Order: sequence, then C-alpha cells, then structure tokens
Amino acid sequence: MRRLWSAWLALFLAALPLVSHAVAVNGGPTAVLVTVVDTTTAIPGGSGTFFSWPPDPCISGANVAFRGINDLLR
Repeated sequence: MRRLWSAWLALFLAALPLVSHAVAVNGGPTAVLVTVVDTTTAIPGGSGTFFSWPPDPCISGANVAFRGINDLLR
C-alpha cells in the first residue's frame, strides 16, 4: 500500500508542472456558474414562485435579465 501511495505521489508531482503550465497559458478569466432562479424562487414584487422561463436570457457581464412565468399562467 505504501508503494502504491508513493507511486501516485510521484506521478502527481511529475505532472504538476504540466498543469501549472496549462493554467498559465490559458490564464484568462474563469467562468463561475451560479443559480439565478429556480422553481422555488419567489417572484420579486409579485406572488408565488417562478414556474418557467425561456431558455435564452439576456446576459451582460454580471447582469442577467429574463422573462419568468408564475404557475398561475400555465
């Protein structure tokens, strides 16, 4: 077991420069996905929760706009 652990550690350390080089080459901004709305989100200034929304929101930087539908309009 100890030999196997040593082998994995050696492989990891040997591959580390490759990973850090890839990060340096592709060092652009990274995307972080967050949930903006789901079916449990309360409708701001309205009543109920969102039921559905079109698949094409408008995204500009950190701003997201979409048209949501509540469950009363099904």
